[in-house]
Amino acid sequence: MSQPAPGWYPDPAGTQRLRWWNGGMWLDQYQPMPGAAPQQGLPTQHHAAAQQGFPAQQAAPAPGPHMPSAQQAPTVSADPYHASGTTPTFGQSDTGMSGATTPAASTSSSSGKGWRIGTAVAWALTVVFAVTAVYTGTLFARAGSDLSDAESEQTSAQQELDQAKSDLDQAKKELEEAQK
Repeated sequence: MSQPAPGWYPDPAGTQRLRWWNGGMWLDQYQPMPGAAPQQGLPTQHHAAAQQGFPAQQAAPAPGPHMPSAQQAPTVSADPYHASGTTPTFGQSDTGMSGATTPAASTSSSSGKGWRIGTAVAWALTVVFAVTAVYTGTLFARAGSDLSDAESEQTSAQQELDQAKSDLDQAKKELEEAQK
């Protein structure tokens, strides 16, 4: 389906303002309807674009009397994502209104799923960490026990060595006395 060209169209939400259609989706840029008195508290499209951080080339033409396009404005249902049965996602190639996404729309529709996935991953990592900690603790305790056994064996061997040296020294003395 071919989309209307970018331009100012009557706001499909029913306000008495013009809204900027960028060729793929509605932007939150408004300006008063030509011939209508400006509404109190509504910024012009230039100020709205600046407040929202849109670069000048992406923002619509400078404020002033603009006639809406003769082409029919794209229609928007009250809930365009669920009315068509589709859920918007980032990187979706459909350019129709039901598939056009904004970061806010995509984030709000998939944030619950993202949180669930993030929570599941966090729990899985916590379980892996806990199992690793228990396993490492068991290995550490076993190594401590092995070290204790080895130190005990070393002490015992040292005592045997000292006893053997003492016996050797004693035997040398006896041999020297016997040779005299």
